[in-house]
Amino acid sequence: MTKICIITHGQFSTGILDSVDMITGEAAAFDHLSLTRDGSLDELHDAIQGCLAAYPNEDVLLFVDLYGATPFNASVMNARDCCHDQRQIRIICGLNLPMLLEASAAVKTLPLADLYEHLLEVGKASIVGWQYPAGQEAVS
Repeated sequence: MTKICIITHGQFSTGILDSVDMITGEAAAFDHLSLTRDGSLDELHDAIQGCLAAYPNEDVLLFVDLYGATPFNASVMNARDCCHDQRQIRIICGLNLPMLLEASAAVKTLPLADLYEHLLEVGKASIVGWQYPAGQEAVS
């Protein structure tokens, strides 16, 4: 089974997992790491390395909050370091709650490549706009 780790700025990973747990009761299946205000790229890199080392024979999906930022960069460095392994590592940037809710169920049945593609679609589909009344500008 694919392992999932969520890596974010501040306590975003803790907060979003609290929401997953409230809705599904399955947040314990996810690992999570946070880049603190005084944390460094090296410290986060080491923490991600530890997370990946905990699952040496498993494929891993990393969710990060922001493309090009420190959690993403540290994840990419670690994924490259693990490229000699037989396992696969994928990174999804811009996580949202619907993606994690879907991941909590789909991770049990889908291999990493399918899970990755499926969750990207779920993430995109879950971003919608709404206005009232329809077709008119909002009144402030």
